[in-house]
Amino acid sequence: HIQHIVNKSKSLHINLLSRMVVFSSYYTDTKEKIKSAPVESFQHILGHGRRNPMKGPTMYIPMPTAALESAARHLRRQGAIITATAANAEYLLYSAPTKLDMLGECTANQTIIGGNLDFLNECVERIDLLKDPHYLCANAAITAESALGLILKELRCEITRANILILGWGRIGKCLTHQLHHLNASVTVYARKDADRAMLRALGYRYISREDLGRTLPRFHCVINTVPAAVLTEPEARTLRPECLKLELASGIWLPGEDVVPA
Repeated sequence: HIQHIVNKSKSLHINLLSRMVVFSSYYTDTKEKIKSAPVESFQHILGHGRRNPMKGPTMYIPMPTAALESAARHLRRQGAIITATAANAEYLLYSAPTKLDMLGECTANQTIIGGNLDFLNECVERIDLLKDPHYLCANAAITAESALGLILKELRCEITRANILILGWGRIGKCLTHQLHHLNASVTVYARKDADRAMLRALGYRYISREDLGRTLPRFHCVINTVPAAVLTEPEARTLRPECLKLELASGIWLPGEDVVPA
């Protein structure tokens, strides 16, 4: 994630990841490790039920990236011990989502921390961050805040004069709509579902359906995609203003054009 951390909007993602990893190994009073639990369940990692409560958790990063190295620095400040080998580590920390070809062997005493870990054998202890609603919502808020910094930097006009289109009403779309609204930006949300449009109406936000999307595109100064799918066609994208800022927040590049800013 932090190739995009230095480059732009998801740069704060790993800070959230590292904060949560610090609290990701809570044990019950019977010393049974919880395999999947919300963030609140991890608050006693530094002193309750761990094999050695007098020291911080030991973690090893099998496939270090810029993002995970940044996480390691943060974890050390929180009291974690980042080991040079996997042998003595309690936790193996991977980027999220985690792919099968990333994984090496782990012992019965080690826990894998990552995301989308359903492919693991049932006997392997894991902490799946991408199944934790607290992590997902906090990450969406941080991603939206980072994207907001990009918008303020790259937008060709004042934020209060900008017409901004957000594609999608998921977690990131909700957070970004809320943040832009408080900056007095003119925000319109494309929402596919009737239920989402009903909620947008109840909250007082402007919205459009797929039928209205094409004809309204020329008036926007900024288009932000949060949907991991192609919403705009290439002919539709060509109707955008030449100076329109196109910001991609979904995984992959789904907005058409060579001038899309990935985040």
